[in-house]
Amino acid sequence: KTVRAVAAASPSVPIVVLTGQKNLEAALEAQEAGAAEYLQKSELTPALAGRTLRWATQRANMKQKLRQRDAWIRSITENIAGGVFRVGPTGCVEYANKALVQLLGFEREEALIGRDLTTLYADPEARGRMLSEGGADGIEVEFRCNDGSTLVGLLSAEAGYEESGAVLHYDGVIIDITERRDREQELRRSRERLANAQRIAGLGSWERRFETETPYWSDETRRIFGWEADEEVSYETFMDAVHPEDRAPLRWQQERALEEGVPIDIEYRIRRPDGEERIVKELGEAEFGDDGAPVRFAGTVLDVTDRKQRERELRVLSEAVAQARDSIVITEAEPIDE
Repeated sequence: KTVRAVAAASPSVPIVVLTGQKNLEAALEAQEAGAAEYLQKSELTPALAGRTLRWATQRANMKQKLRQRDAWIRSITENIAGGVFRVGPTGCVEYANKALVQLLGFEREEALIGRDLTTLYADPEARGRMLSEGGADGIEVEFRCNDGSTLVGLLSAEAGYEESGAVLHYDGVIIDITERRDREQELRRSRERLANAQRIAGLGSWERRFETETPYWSDETRRIFGWEADEEVSYETFMDAVHPEDRAPLRWQQERALEEGVPIDIEYRIRRPDGEERIVKELGEAEFGDDGAPVRFAGTVLDVTDRKQRERELRVLSEAVAQARDSIVITEAEPIDE
């Protein structure tokens, strides 16, 4: 009790117990209470006393520095929004800041300390990813939290090693990206819905941002022009697909849109890579920045080849009827069921 009281009152002061008893249990109890060393009077010599005091002082100084370092690290990590942790070589939590405790659905740090962090992984097959050689670098992990909620975290961890090369611990951080992934998934679903709608309507979209000069072509636009889904298509490649006789009118409308803000509304012919010729209708407009310079060009393209063909056939038929001197009778190849 005396040793424990002194250690609590002066944690930085080294304590050496000197006794006349030869009792191993008493020695262990004294060291557990905070004593640096346990000496017997019968074995005491000036040299031993000097070595023991020096060693106890060095050990006390080292412990004090470690306490100061741990306090400094804790003061930093407690103010970090991300979950900071240290786990042992088998994944058991040795330290967790408040953010991690809250992220993983625990009320107190003590409830998480000693817990195998990987047992909170929603996917059991992913439990070995952090404990792989060297740790982990920005992997997405889904956690099944203690309170029953689900968390998607971006996990990074680095292994610390002993001199022998064995893993001593893993230090890492978990960033909550649940909302970000939910937004990404919703954006992906929106794009899929848009792609399906464009496919059904036969309407493609395109976009050109001038700060990058990288055009965007939707899946349906690529289908209309006959381009592969992963093919890199530049603006020059697009213009090469336009019929030579229709390039000048298209460029004129593009220049007017960029210089005067007049929307594009034009029909032109294209030649697909397989040689097939199609007719498309394009609508588009430019978006301007605060300085009046164009920053974005976007629009739609619709394949009107079949419609133009029907219009042409109807026009030929109408002209034939108008010019005919005799009556014309149109019949079905097969009788119409009534």
